[in-house]
Amino acid sequence: MTDERWARPAHKGQPKLVPAQATIRTLVVEDDQNIQLAISESLAIIGDFDISVADTGRDALRILESGTFDLMLLDLLLPDVDGMKILSSLRTTHAAHRPKHVIVVSAIGNLIAIEPQVMELGADAVMSKPFRIDNLKEVIDKTGLLADGRQ
Repeated sequence: MTDERWARPAHKGQPKLVPAQATIRTLVVEDDQNIQLAISESLAIIGDFDISVADTGRDALRILESGTFDLMLLDLLLPDVDGMKILSSLRTTHAAHRPKHVIVVSAIGNLIAIEPQVMELGADAVMSKPFRIDNLKEVIDKTGLLADGRQ
């Protein structure tokens, strides 16, 4: 009997069991609607993502309290709450609602300079905007989420 979480790939020869991808619950925290759309479309190409979007930091924290997320893509420059403060709150006041993985996606000019601080606050990765779909996929893949949807 096969576990429903596993799927058989269609190829010749001996079938090999591989994990079937589960839906990845994702929160996109981004104030620019064009970038929200670009991220959402990119995620749809990459895999099976259930996407929620927050325009502000306050909205993000409210949405996080209402559910469990596998992934959060977080912009650092938001109109109300700095993304660094959101990262910090995910370690303290909102620790119970922290997504399994956080990827910072920002257009800050010198992102490399703040990367150590962002990583220390709990981000899994940092990406600059604009980004290419293959780069986004590679960064998400490193979290292990694309392997089975729940790492």
